Amino acid sequence: MLTEEQIQNYLARIGYQGTVSPCLDTLKNLQIAHLTHVPYENLDILNGVALSLEPLALYNKIVLQRRGGFCFELQGLYAAVLNQLGFQTEQFAGRIMENSPGIPLRSHRILVVQLGPEHYLCEVGASGEKPRIPLLLRPHFIQTDGVCCYRFETDPFYGWVLQQLLPGGKWRSVYSFTQEPQSDMDYLIPCFYCEAHPNSPFQNQMKISILTAEGNFAVWGNDLICYQKGRVFYKRRLADEKAVLTVLRRYFGLKPPIRFHHFLTPQLRPLTDPRAWGTALYSTCAQSFF
Repeated sequence: MLTEEQIQNYLARIGYQGTVSPCLDTLKNLQIAHLTHVPYENLDILNGVALSLEPLALYNKIVLQRRGGFCFELQGLYAAVLNQLGFQTEQFAGRIMENSPGIPLRSHRILVVQLGPEHYLCEVGASGEKPRIPLLLRPHFIQTDGVCCYRFETDPFYGWVLQQLLPGGKWRSVYSFTQEPQSDMDYLIPCFYCEAHPNSPFQNQMKISILTAEGNFAVWGNDLICYQKGRVFYKRRLADEKAVLTVLRRYFGLKPPIRFHHFLTPQLRPLTDPRAWGTALYSTCAQSFF
């Protein structure tokens, strides 16, 4: 549980000065404030720093150290803040469906808020162009956040399927989830997979993004990309570590620890044998659960 002082520090971190009463307007304003102030980033994973999903650890990293994180971290802190503000939240496990052949793993932290009889998906933990507003959980209902359109379809296996329509594009499935409630502890194993498994997409390149008024800045691998309304507006290759550090500070407000050096040519950690990974996973989970 976060203290009142920690809540105020979080609100200052996202530049929020509005009401905090648990209503839809507050939820909308908090979400866009978070998305335009706190970046999505995987710098800890690239540099071999173990992640913690404890609320205080997330607060220290995101608020006090002015860092970002990925879905398990960003959604975790946001859920803790909303709970403290009096919102009724539920958390589920989602499957990323973009560019995922076959049935994807449940590797995304889903946050839903109930307001009266309605339920809203709240997303502050996805990279790239993402929902800028809470989305009403209602089948086939098209909603817009001013940049993209969204709708939910339903599937007997995947459950709720979030679809996005970029300007000038076609509907595409983003992720899916079913409504089995998850506790904070349930995210330890998928989070560890993203940190340590040799097939994890977070292991081999920078994945950083933050929203702007009508687009987003992103670093994918060695490239800085500026998107406007879902389309690439500007792109350039980052030549060296000095250029990376300048971009991280200027566009994302990030000042990584000086010991971080895995940016342009990050290396997979030594744990590459799936059998060794399985042993390490069991060991880590045993320490967490027993």
